[in-house]
Amino acid sequence: MTVQPPTLAPFVLDVDERAPETTDHCDYYLPDTQAPSAAIVFVHGMPFSRDFGSPRLWPLYRGYGSLAAQRGWVGAVIEHSLGELDDASSAARLSAAIAEIRAHPRVDGDRLALWHFSGGAPMVAPYLTHPPQWLRCVALTYPKLCDFIKPLEPTFRPISAISPASPPVVLTTVGRERPELAKAIPEFRLAAETAGADLTVIDVPDGHHGFDAMGHTDQSRAAVVAAMDAVSQFLAR
Repeated sequence: MTVQPPTLAPFVLDVDERAPETTDHCDYYLPDTQAPSAAIVFVHGMPFSRDFGSPRLWPLYRGYGSLAAQRGWVGAVIEHSLGELDDASSAARLSAAIAEIRAHPRVDGDRLALWHFSGGAPMVAPYLTHPPQWLRCVALTYPKLCDFIKPLEPTFRPISAISPASPPVVLTTVGRERPELAKAIPEFRLAAETAGADLTVIDVPDGHHGFDAMGHTDQSRAAVVAAMDAVSQFLAR
């Protein structure tokens, strides 16, 4: 019996999947409007097995990219890792991808959101400390915010990075998170509160890590919609 890899599980929302415009490092899911639009940059988690293939091909991120386009934004799905857990190299690839995305003719380069998942979350830390002018908000979905598998380098510690200058943050948490990751969520929320940061929390009480692909429930679907609603509000300002 062949077991389906979790990365091939379908996206929890029923969206009309769009064929992306593809470059070497990014897939662009384009809205119907031809005018330049704000963009959501989807930053996949890591590490992952190379047997699972490129995250750009996973139904999860194809679904998020298509959902962004349906909302009128450019959904930009990047590939920053080949499966290894290397924040510094991945951060450099993320920075290069952002430069490419901002220069795209269908993107309003002054209005971007960064949406990080799981092990891709540490790379958000520099953007929390020194947010560029174009960054309208950050979204974190079941994020890794602490030492797990290997220690985080000082540059990539979101809990210590959040500050009064940080952009708005949309945090999606799951009630059945892995204990090693769950312990950092209250610390991040307290750090955000202490800093006076703009934090929106969306909780999925019965959700597991990866709920948006492997937890097809009304609760999961509502959480993804709520997160996209929150990000969209910040991009529309």
